Amino acid sequence: MNNFLKKNYLLIIIFILAIFFRFFNLGTQVLHTDEAEVYLASQNILSSGVPKGFFRVPFYENAYLYESNSSMYKFESTNYYKTNLVLRKGWLPYYITAFFSLFGKSEFLLRFPFALLSVISLFFFFKLTKLLFNKRTALIASFFYAVSPSLLFYERMIRYYSPMLLFIILSVYFYMKTFKDDHKKYYFLGSISLVSLFYTNILIFAILCLTLLVFFLYNRIKISKNLIHSDILILILIIPWIIFTGFIFNIEKESGEISAPIFQSITAGINNQGTLYIPIYLSIILLLANIFFRKQLFKTIFYWKKKTSNNFIFIYLSLFIILPFLLSPPSSFEEKLFLSLIPFSLIIIAKLFDSLIKLSDKKSFKYIIIISIILFSSVHIDFAFGQKGHNLITPKEIINLERNVLFEELENLIKDQTTKNPLILTTFEHFPLMFYTNYSAQIIWPVRKSFIDNYDDELVIIETSTETGVSVEGVCNHFHQYLNPVFWCENKKNYLDRIKDCKGFAVDESTNLYFCKARNKFIGGSQGLFFGDFPEAQPPDFIWDLDSFPVAINVENLGEVNVDKLKVVFTDDFGGEEFDSEEEFLFQRNINASKKVSSEIISSSEYFNLGNVTFNHKLLNKLMYVNASVLLCYPYTTFVRVDLCEDSLSICGFDVSGAPVQIGNINFEDLSFNFSIFNSAEGFIGDFEGCGLKNASKILRTSSDSFKCTPFKGFFSCEGVSSRLKSDNSYFINIDYDYQQEFKKALLLRSKEKNRYDYENFYKD
Repeated sequence: MNNFLKKNYLLIIIFILAIFFRFFNLGTQVLHTDEAEVYLASQNILSSGVPKGFFRVPFYENAYLYESNSSMYKFESTNYYKTNLVLRKGWLPYYITAFFSLFGKSEFLLRFPFALLSVISLFFFFKLTKLLFNKRTALIASFFYAVSPSLLFYERMIRYYSPMLLFIILSVYFYMKTFKDDHKKYYFLGSISLVSLFYTNILIFAILCLTLLVFFLYNRIKISKNLIHSDILILILIIPWIIFTGFIFNIEKESGEISAPIFQSITAGINNQGTLYIPIYLSIILLLANIFFRKQLFKTIFYWKKKTSNNFIFIYLSLFIILPFLLSPPSSFEEKLFLSLIPFSLIIIAKLFDSLIKLSDKKSFKYIIIISIILFSSVHIDFAFGQKGHNLITPKEIINLERNVLFEELENLIKDQTTKNPLILTTFEHFPLMFYTNYSAQIIWPVRKSFIDNYDDELVIIETSTETGVSVEGVCNHFHQYLNPVFWCENKKNYLDRIKDCKGFAVDESTNLYFCKARNKFIGGSQGLFFGDFPEAQPPDFIWDLDSFPVAINVENLGEVNVDKLKVVFTDDFGGEEFDSEEEFLFQRNINASKKVSSEIISSSEYFNLGNVTFNHKLLNKLMYVNASVLLCYPYTTFVRVDLCEDSLSICGFDVSGAPVQIGNINFEDLSFNFSIFNSAEGFIGDFEGCGLKNASKILRTSSDSFKCTPFKGFFSCEGVSSRLKSDNSYFINIDYDYQQEFKKALLLRSKEKNRYDYENFYKD
């Protein structure tokens, strides 16, 4: 045991460092957008077996979902929950998250498996580097790996990053073992590692497969049975998933361009390594020299003996730079995909330092190199070769992390200021808001300004400011298919007019909340029921004497009151003695009122069958026109909303619902309210029971819990009951009445006898 510790004490120290930095304060930092997105998508696994993040499938049980062609979106092609959002990345991280979510919802617990996988990655990274070069290079590379700022940030996330790196390292390790020992065990383990990588990130899987293929062909490795069996196993394990998900048919080319300079993008995975991006260039030059100028370097300290290892790293780095650049969308062509470069970049940097150690046999010089290694890993400078990748986190920052309670404050404020589940639009992370609160949220930048301006229900807008201005979802500027995204996302914000009437709160120095009350606003209009025309062929345009024909009506409710009973009476020619028909129809059926849904007015209509009608004797003339006419009778109500002032007990405004009877000559003072009524539709007030009678009574009834109304010389005078009223509230006056509307249509009535030829040859059947 003592001998083992003596031989491996440096490796043990490195592992202690790695474990400490990956698990310390693991649950302190709140989940950001990508992590919360994975958690929310994974919750569908528990109910449906698959992580649902697909188009037109609810992303989360509490989330709003708008299809991309909804009136909500400014950019019609916007689909925030993309069809292949999950498909392109693989499902394994979602299943890992779903499993651990069974034990709780804490940040530490959800991140734990990903941090644990990163520690396992470090172990196999050491073994892989030792296999490629030597133990000293492996120790140096492992130290870099243990304290790498990029890896510390990404491998602690609830994302595909940690498993992706693990399965890359495992796949390369086992297949490099097969190169030296053609044993079926290594082929099997390599196959399982590659399949696991496929279910983690499909693009990286494809590039690694191509890398291994090029390497095997370059080294002229014979095709053995073990290799064939390995390939068959991989196909067996991935093809069913490809078929089941329709992955091949859902591959879409992402439009756009790479905005970052290629030189900066290539080093994106290294820029977060502190000053390590300086020796990376020296290491690459040395790697190329060992491949193309081996004879010139032979027997020098910079001669790297492992020719096979050099070739593999060169092939790997080349393909993992070029192919993501060509295939990945702009938003992913950065550190997230270039994480796959970091392990092998660290290996060649470590090999460079290993070569430097050989420069002198003096221990003092070796100590200087070791100190340099530590400094290169710990100092973080934004140097001229590029800029640091985003979301940098250092070992020092991990130790000093503090809990951010912003989401808790947001939830409490929303609870205090709203009465129900409001629509929440936010300029920053909406998935974490859904994780930490019981509310759903949508990113605001793709939403149409007209949608926000006309949204009458309760609305909350969360705005986060930065040093450069108002923050919007960072991905906004990556949607290159949209014209001028900066214009829409920054310079012409779509919510500025709406928040003028909203109550604002400053949560902290960078976050503002705007609470927009539900607008007690009627749709308005001057119609109740509407009957535009008879349904097709009910009745037909031509009718014949002594032949029955069907009659029906489609009635649409354009007002704002449900109609639960309808009386229909035939009038004019249809109601005369020459036509045989029912005298009256009474329907007890609900015709729903018009409603406003997401700024769109939706009205309902109902179909009513009025049976068959017959012209009951021979027509003396060849033809004549008759009137098909029906009278609709129904009870209706006009609602008048009276708004009281915020600072006094007096009337400040009113609104009237859509109905065939409206109010005019309005006068209000303090709590007194006077108005007259007028008929606004093509009908008249008439008693429901006297439907069709010439002298039907015209009665209007007013009712209100808070106002007493009496008619006076054609006016209604209403007086508010002060004991029942409170300032900054709204109250209603109902005007109830029965309404009658007549609809006519001219029909051509023809004699069968006098038009015998036409009837028998064209119409009889």
